[in-house]
Amino acid sequence: MKLRVVLIILALTTMFFSCGKKESSPTAPKNAAPELAGIGNQSVTPGQTKDLALCAADADGDSLSFSIPTNPGFLSITGFSQLGDTAIATLVIAPEDTITGSFNATVQVSDGRGGVDSESFTIEVAEPSILTKIVFKSDRSGNWDIWVMNSDGSNQTQLTIDQAADFAPAFSPDGSKIVFVSERGGNGDIWVMNSDGSNPVQLTTDPADDDAPAFSPDGNKIVFESKRSGNYDIWLMNLDGSDKTQLTTDSADEWFPTFSPEGNKIAFTSTRSGEGDIYLMNIDGSSQTRLSTKQTYGEWFPNFSPDGTKIVFTAVSSTLWLDIYVINIDGTNETRLTYGGDNMDANFSPDGTKMAFASSRSGNYDIWVMSASGDDEVQLTTHPDKDMAPDWHE
Repeated sequence: MKLRVVLIILALTTMFFSCGKKESSPTAPKNAAPELAGIGNQSVTPGQTKDLALCAADADGDSLSFSIPTNPGFLSITGFSQLGDTAIATLVIAPEDTITGSFNATVQVSDGRGGVDSESFTIEVAEPSILTKIVFKSDRSGNWDIWVMNSDGSNQTQLTIDQAADFAPAFSPDGSKIVFVSERGGNGDIWVMNSDGSNPVQLTTDPADDDAPAFSPDGNKIVFESKRSGNYDIWLMNLDGSDKTQLTTDSADEWFPTFSPEGNKIAFTSTRSGEGDIYLMNIDGSSQTRLSTKQTYGEWFPNFSPDGTKIVFTAVSSTLWLDIYVINIDGTNETRLTYGGDNMDANFSPDGTKMAFASSRSGNYDIWVMSASGDDEVQLTTHPDKDMAPDWHE
């Protein structure tokens, strides 16, 4: 029984002396001020309760007390106890579910004789970040297949497993389906599957190649490029593959169609003016208008911003590398965003604050993300094989 009591006392003593207090000087002067262990900046979500251990020590063994001189209104201290020269308590952070923002706070320890020590820190109260999804093509399995991952690069998962190439994936507006191109029928055709890779269905069967599919904002139509008329033109069909309609009939090639967020416009690349330029047209193929006028060596892969005010695209820069540009929907303010290596296939995040793109800057094509202004570039995939053609969905 005595041994058990001794062990309990030792356990309590260990808890007090291991709670993270600052290391005291071995020659602390008499009447020394107490020392409060560091707290550090904190982050919580609205409505969350977070408990932090407070620990302070006083070389004189004075009775200590904790207080909160700077309190944003949702801090409290509970569970105070003191053993010898060490005091512990719990700092409770409990913002209401309507509170967000950055708040300053200060916790103080006092020995009752004028000796104090304090720690100031910041509390960030913000909604939790939601991991959206990025679908992309990768040849890491030996040929092109469709993969998906979280928007932070985690949980990279293969969706298609076929000896034929699968590529050019794009999410449906509700995220439940992915449209893509597959050569499993002998040439490029448009297929659709569930977003988990199940139930693949072939939508086109023409002996000519079909490529670059994209959903309409309501999810009922798919626009794509096809060579079935002799050269590449833009076509439109229903979600089930019916009612295929040719939208462009120029003798030049036209590629990479994509819908505007409102669903009333389609952006695409056309070579009718030379090397390849971004054009806009109505969804019935009328009013085909050249958007970009900058003389480059080609402009490809247009994609709208979620608010419909901008288009991001790929072009050959003055350095003869592929780079990512953004332009206003009226053709003004064409701006280069990337530098170094080939950068292509840019696609906006659902909230419009970021872009996913493929880059060779690391020596191999990988998926990267950056801010919509071209800053804060972060590499998401690092596989030695190529990862390209990202499409982002919430």
